[in-house]
Amino acid sequence: MKSLDIDHHILTALGSHQRLVKYFGKHDYGIRFQFELNGDIRHYFSKTDFKNIPIQQREKRVQQAAGSIAFIHSKGVIHCDIHPNNFLLDGKLNLRLCDFASSLFSELDGKAMESTPSFQEIPYPRQIRNPTFLR
Repeated sequence: MKSLDIDHHILTALGSHQRLVKYFGKHDYGIRFQFELNGDIRHYFSKTDFKNIPIQQREKRVQQAAGSIAFIHSKGVIHCDIHPNNFLLDGKLNLRLCDFASSLFSELDGKAMESTPSFQEIPYPRQIRNPTFLR
């Protein structure tokens, strides 16, 4: 329930944006989002021959991903779980960032743990925000 509350508060604060999943608010059984026809980018690419995707489309998706992250950062949100499963593809194959449950925003901290190999290589937002996090 805490994760759902964090998602709700962050998406409400962010409002509507073309690079974010469309959020329809709380529901009796959780929270509601728009269904994105092409699912997440990891599953989409697992079914698609990457060599057949034109470079222009690949560049467009990279720009959209960067744009979504730049937008949330401009609003004070740090998404602590960026990976292909959290980028959805709509019917026109445009990216939409989702899953803010592990994010940092104001006093909210989803406290998700990053994967071990990544966690040891570079500092993550939680470590920078609180250097004693690992102690």
